[in-house]
Amino acid sequence: MVADGSNPGFAARVLDLFNRNTRQMLDEIDTASRQGDLPTLQRAAHTLKSSSATVGALALAEQAHQLEMLLRAGGQPAGDWPAVLRAAHVQFAEALAQHRAAVAAVAGEGR
Repeated sequence: MVADGSNPGFAARVLDLFNRNTRQMLDEIDTASRQGDLPTLQRAAHTLKSSSATVGALALAEQAHQLEMLLRAGGQPAGDWPAVLRAAHVQFAEALAQHRAAVAAVAGEGR
């Protein structure tokens, strides 16, 4: 429905859901990081990696992947990992907002 353009609103709903869920996931990562809960942190990083890659938030997916691999290797993440992930999410959200504005502008010109 997204690729063939038959339901353009579907993509918008998926991305809105992704953004909402990602904010919750980042809060979970913050909490797990503060508490030193490495199993929860690894699971959250894996989930964030997968969902980010699915919607094309590739920089965020890569950051989450790096965190997941560090944890799988038994490494201890630096304290700034939550901030790094949040910055990548903000970057994606800003790019998405710019894209939506451009699409709206083009649609407005077509009237």
